[in-house]
Amino acid sequence: MKSFVKGDIDGFIALWLDNLVVAIVMVKLSLGFPLYLDPHLFYSRLMPASAVGLLIGNLYYAWQAHRLARRENRQDVCALPFGLSIILLVTFVFLVLYPAKVRALNAGLSEAEASMAAWRAGVGAAFVMGIIECAGAFVGGWIRRFTPRAALLSTLAGIALAFLALDFFFRAYAFPVVGLTTLGLSFVFYFGRVEPRLGIPRGLVILVAGTALAWACHFISGSTIVPVGRLAFDTVGIYPPIPDPSLLVTWWHSIGNSLPVVLPLALVSTLWSLQVVESAEAAGDSYDTRDCLLFNGIASMGSALFGSPFLATIYFGHPGWKSIGSRAGYSVLNAVAMTLIACTGTLGIIVHFVPVEAGMALIIWIGIAMTAQAFEVVPARHIPAVVVGLIPALGAYTEFVIKRTLLAVGFGTPDHPIPQALNALFADRADYYSSGVFAVGEGYIYTCMILSAATVQIIERRFMRAAAWFGIGAVIALLGLAHNYRITGSDIVGVIGFAPGAIPLAYLTMAVLCAMTGWATNHEQGPSSAGAH
Repeated sequence: MKSFVKGDIDGFIALWLDNLVVAIVMVKLSLGFPLYLDPHLFYSRLMPASAVGLLIGNLYYAWQAHRLARRENRQDVCALPFGLSIILLVTFVFLVLYPAKVRALNAGLSEAEASMAAWRAGVGAAFVMGIIECAGAFVGGWIRRFTPRAALLSTLAGIALAFLALDFFFRAYAFPVVGLTTLGLSFVFYFGRVEPRLGIPRGLVILVAGTALAWACHFISGSTIVPVGRLAFDTVGIYPPIPDPSLLVTWWHSIGNSLPVVLPLALVSTLWSLQVVESAEAAGDSYDTRDCLLFNGIASMGSALFGSPFLATIYFGHPGWKSIGSRAGYSVLNAVAMTLIACTGTLGIIVHFVPVEAGMALIIWIGIAMTAQAFEVVPARHIPAVVVGLIPALGAYTEFVIKRTLLAVGFGTPDHPIPQALNALFADRADYYSSGVFAVGEGYIYTCMILSAATVQIIERRFMRAAAWFGIGAVIALLGLAHNYRITGSDIVGVIGFAPGAIPLAYLTMAVLCAMTGWATNHEQGPSSAGAH
């Protein structure tokens, strides 16, 4: 198989644009709200470290494609697409790094010290996630057989809907000229399944149109959508990745706070990657599943070892890249291009000209498409289980909005701590149950999987399996991995530890009810009333 073919150019542009949009969002979330990291730290350490994972993944999967082509004597093998993950980025920022920063501020650290603590905690969590992904290479198949597809997909869909589609959708209406125009373009191109003339990539059209509109709004009305002031070149330089094993020591005391997010997310990410490998096999490229998952984890560990909490992963869409003629060269080109951007600080110049609002329509589309996929690929009778699995993620987003609102009105600072009796703060509205929101939001990834999986088993009348899932929920709640929280002066935080109480008891009650259902009820004959309409 040739090193490069024409289709590799088309595939590279599509993959590079995806990575570039994620990198732009990475800059905004890291240097602005909620992290406010030091720009020099970001450009000299985090971005070069992210390039390490991109190099490991892209080059390995390109080599793997050539190996498969030689073994099967074929010319049409397509490498697995690999790049920065918007799902992992948003999840780590809002559920790992930001809570770590708030804990540090609450402990009396300065803003700069708290940002450094958040960075270290994120790096440690990323390394642990890589370890779990590597372990998943050996047990992922067994876990997938045990966990219903609706539970896996609804978990990802919940994250995508709440923290990608919703958040950026609201942002689109805050800057409607740019946000809604580019959103309309993304709907026309992707949902309408049309291509621009002359073979111009759809993502490039959206990004250019959004950037042009953003700058037009700036010059016409003084909109703050683009940076104000002279373009600075102080981010530009040569920043080689530097390994720093000491980072993996300093985070040890805080990793327990991240486990409710990292453990289930790593599990879901592993099974997600497993589905990508299976989709490639369906398209005609049969890769060794264990090797694919193993190097996905090694890439995560590599990025973390060099100092990045922002991970890359295998992308969905291998059949699409193969259909446009991409082979292995597009993966190599993506590795080279993203490494040059990451290790030279030129991302700072790109971000100056291309605001995140110009590309956020692509992120909204990803969130909507991932949510829709959860409904499309499960049996129709399992759709209620998908809906159930979305609710905890929406609860987590609601909790996040409450926190941001409290911060906006002045609570959560040393001078104005969040009241311990926060639930009483909302007691004037009898229909507002903040304690339930916080309970659902903490450890919501576990809750998504447990409720969705149990619902599937109930739909299939496998009541003992449903009881087992509710039993797992009781154990997780009892250990404080979910639903257990504490109101501190600066945040509402999850608390890991023995937590007996009403929620573990309620899960046990549900388990007992399911276990008794087989002999205490009569099975309805024929389709259910819900499915008959």
